[in-house]
Amino acid sequence: MSKTINLEAKVPLLVKYLSWALICFSSFALFVLTLLNATLRDILADSPSQTLSSLTLLYGGQITNIVSGIAMLHRKNWGRYLLVGWFGLQFLATVVIEAGGRMPLAIYPDLLFCLTVSGMLFSRVANEYFCPKEKVEPLQETEVINIASPAHQLFVNPTNIN
Repeated sequence: MSKTINLEAKVPLLVKYLSWALICFSSFALFVLTLLNATLRDILADSPSQTLSSLTLLYGGQITNIVSGIAMLHRKNWGRYLLVGWFGLQFLATVVIEAGGRMPLAIYPDLLFCLTVSGMLFSRVANEYFCPKEKVEPLQETEVINIASPAHQLFVNPTNIN
């Protein structure tokens, strides 16, 4: 019995556009963050404890988006889990950072974005692309096996007791 999986399946448009958007926008954002690193540090200098965590979220998020976008284009299932996991971690960090902050309503668009992207990545079309069902060739000969137990025989034909 051999198992065959179609590895040349076309990338669904949903996954293709999302992956390319992640790669392009995150590459541009990483480039801009690198150019504005000194200015960004000055802006975040008001709170030294948040500087490192904010920079980690900014740079880590862009690198994670690029890696997961490339992985999803290459049909790696871990790419979408990495992206959704990072979104969850980033959302929790935002909630913790903004817990006593000035903009508690800023977390709602972030949550909406995370849920929307997660819903798209785990839709039926995306699941069929990332986790193809194995096609099993049918058996050449069919053999019927009688698995009826003596107790089953008693219920089927109670008059014929051995």
